[in-house]
Amino acid sequence: MKNFDESFINSSKADMEKIGGHISDLMWSRKMYTDFNEIIKNNPKIDTPNAFYDFVKIGYVSDIVLSICRQIDKDERALSLMNLLKRIFNGSEKITKEWFSDQYKDTVLNEEFGEAAFKEHFGDMDFIDPSIVSADIGSLIFYTKEIKKYRNKRIAHFENGKVVFDKDFNFDTFNKAIEVIDVIAKKYYLLLFQKGYGTFEPTDHTRYQSIFYEPWIIK
Repeated sequence: MKNFDESFINSSKADMEKIGGHISDLMWSRKMYTDFNEIIKNNPKIDTPNAFYDFVKIGYVSDIVLSICRQIDKDERALSLMNLLKRIFNGSEKITKEWFSDQYKDTVLNEEFGEAAFKEHFGDMDFIDPSIVSADIGSLIFYTKEIKKYRNKRIAHFENGKVVFDKDFNFDTFNKAIEVIDVIAKKYYLLLFQKGYGTFEPTDHTRYQSIFYEPWIIK
């Protein structure tokens, strides 16, 4: 007799795959914006105030706010990391240590490795410790709470013709929220797929920076 819920695990896997894709998009947006700023900073000829840079910044912040809020959405219809964690919390007994360790059978690792990995990340119980899930939910709420302020109000406003961000805006807050989402998502990807992720940030196969070696306007 199975001591786990295969249907629950499979549906959670399907959700995690989709959520992982959304988080990859979030990580990619941050990478591209960071790279864009590095290109500007490393070239004195273009490292000057410019309305286009403001336009890019506003677009990036707007995208990040929406992407982070998508992952903390508690609406029962939402596909979010928050809802996945709540689902696992409420069904913690459906994902067991025995099931987890069995996934390492017939691999280069073994079931003993699986048991040790489960204990390290998900507790000493025969199923995932709900207090661990609860703590992760708490971290997700704590490190994203400031982001909500930007969802329902203007990201920035103009003063004297220049873009001025709200006084409580802080890129460190956004970066910390993204890092927490990345770390928690990797943890539950491991739970469901027994695979590690260095990061959800995707690899660029397009060499997107190559366009910056060419003049954009031909005189």
